[in-house]
Amino acid sequence: MSDRAENPNSELLKEIQELKAELVELRKQIQQDTTSEAEKKEEMETTLIKTVEQAIINSIEKVRQPLDKAGEAAQNAAEFGKSAVEKVEERPILSMLAAFSFGMIVAKLLGRN
Repeated sequence: MSDRAENPNSELLKEIQELKAELVELRKQIQQDTTSEAEKKEEMETTLIKTVEQAIINSIEKVRQPLDKAGEAAQNAAEFGKSAVEKVEERPILSMLAAFSFGMIVAKLLGRN
């Protein structure tokens, strides 16, 4: 009878050892899966950040180009205005005569006397 009493205990101990080994293996797998998921998440976040940064840079460049052109046009207009003022100051009578003549030509073209 003692063989039978020891046999179930030894089988139970053997099963417990197998379960412990399986538990250790499951823990390792879970840890690897968790680490793998964290790495994937970090990689996705990095890719997303780079994509958003590039989109912002592209948008800034698209806005900057027209602003640069507008700035150049404003600068050219300012220079032209400054030049016109200087010409008028240099020759005020000639400038008034030119303005009067221009007004007369426009009035004739529009049919006004």
